[in-house]
Amino acid sequence: PPADTHGTPAALQSVARAAMALRVALRTLIGAVTPGEPRGRDLIYRLGIDKSLASRALRVLRAEDPAEVAPLLPSGEGVRLIADGAARAGAPTDARRATLDASLAFESAVAALPGGRTALSGR
Repeated sequence: PPADTHGTPAALQSVARAAMALRVALRTLIGAVTPGEPRGRDLIYRLGIDKSLASRALRVLRAEDPAEVAPLLPSGEGVRLIADGAARAGAPTDARRATLDASLAFESAVAALPGGRTALSGR
């Protein structure tokens, strides 16, 4: 039989749940330091992140479908940069920790997929 390059339904559901949990954590974290609907320049200046990461974060916040959210999510390092920037901008410590924990859970779920992140972008 051909190799499974997309993962089992259970693994995909785990990634989808983790992706949406990370999206919620990011929305809470970013919402703590940006009034209203965040814009790219808000993230760049308030969080001290670059334009590319700000753009990626905004696409994640605007996406609704887990299949769309998962491949857009920044790497663990990108999430850490966002979390650290938000903390410097005054976000609560528990929101930062929840975001980092959600990022670890997402990375763990993705690691269980055959092909890891590559499998997400091929969906």
